[in-house]
Amino acid sequence: LLAAGYMLWVGFDAPGGAFQAGALLGAAGVLLRLAGDPTGGLPGPLVQRWLVGSGVAGFVLVGLGLLLSGRGFLNFPTGAAKWL
Repeated sequence: LLAAGYMLWVGFDAPGGAFQAGALLGAAGVLLRLAGDPTGGLPGPLVQRWLVGSGVAGFVLVGLGLLLSGRGFLNFPTGAAKWL
């Protein structure tokens, strides 16, 4: 998890990024399943729904905030793209 987060963070400025971080997270889930964890490290269905909903809400809120500031929907300013 830490390595995937690092690759995602560094991938903004260097080769490697979202795809490689996703591959690491997927491999970690497969290893958990092979080790005998039936859920593969995932939370329960209710928590998963809340996480998906909060992710969608986060994107919509950031997009609307950028629209209100005079930019396009999800048109991130270069200096703040990593933080948004």
